Amino acid sequence: MNEGKVGRPYEYSDALVFWLLTAMTLFNSDYRCAVGFFGPVLRYMGVRVPSYTRFLERCHALAEEHLLEDGCDVKRRYGDGVLSVYVSPYVTDRVRRVGVDSSGLSLSCPNRWRGRKWKGGTKDRGWLRFHVLSDLDTGEILAYAVSDESVGDAPLLRLLVGMAAEGGHRFEKIYADGAYSSDRNWIYLTRENGYEFVTSFKVNTRPVSNGCLARGLAAGFWCNTPYKVWTEATGYHFRWKSGPGSAISRRSSRRP
Repeated sequence: MNEGKVGRPYEYSDALVFWLLTAMTLFNSDYRCAVGFFGPVLRYMGVRVPSYTRFLERCHALAEEHLLEDGCDVKRRYGDGVLSVYVSPYVTDRVRRVGVDSSGLSLSCPNRWRGRKWKGGTKDRGWLRFHVLSDLDTGEILAYAVSDESVGDAPLLRLLVGMAAEGGHRFEKIYADGAYSSDRNWIYLTRENGYEFVTSFKVNTRPVSNGCLARGLAAGFWCNTPYKVWTEATGYHFRWKSGPGSAISRRSSRRP
C-alpha cells in the first residue's frame, strides 16, 4: 500500500484492525496480547500484521472517525479539555440525592518497582481530572467526565448534571463543595432547573443574590450560622460520599 512513497508507513486495512479487535474481545485480552498471539498466525497465512503501537494508533483513529460520523465528538461538543464522558444507563424512578466531586489521576507512573529496577526517578507527565456525579444513598456513579488539568471544577458541574438529566436520571438536591459554588452554577441549577443546591461558600462571602435569589438566601444562612449547625441543617455532612475525593472532601471548605 505504500509502494513508491518514501517514508510513508504501511497502511493496514480497516477489516484487519476490526478482526484483531473482535479476537481481542472474544478472548478478553489487551492490545499487546492480541498482536502477539494472532500476529504469527496471520503472518503464516501471508497477512502482514501491525505492531502493537501501530495497532493502538489505528484503533484510536477508527474510534475518532466513528465519533465524528455520529456527531458525538467529545471535544467538539464539550470543549477541548474534556477527553471522555459517560452516563449510566441504569435509570430508576426514584428521585435521587446526588453529589459532585473530582480527583486527580497521575500520568507520571509513580511505581516504586520501576524506580528500583531502572534506577530512575519519576518524571512529571501531568494529571488527568476525574469528575463524578454520584448517588449519595447508593454510591452509584450516574455520570462522569475525564478532563485534562486545564479544566476547572465549576463548568463540569453543569455538564454532569445536564448529561444525567438527559439520560433520564431524576434528582432534586445536589451537593458540592465550594469549588462549584459559582454564580453561573447557582443560576443553572436553581433558577433554570429548579434543583436544590447545597454548597459551601468562602469565608469572606457576602449574603448577596448575584442574579439568583436562592444563592442570596443560602449565602445569608451561611454567613449567619455556625458551621456545625449549618452542616446539620443543610445535610452538607453527607457530601463526603459524593465521589473519588471523599477523603479530601471531609476536610475541605471549612471555616471557623
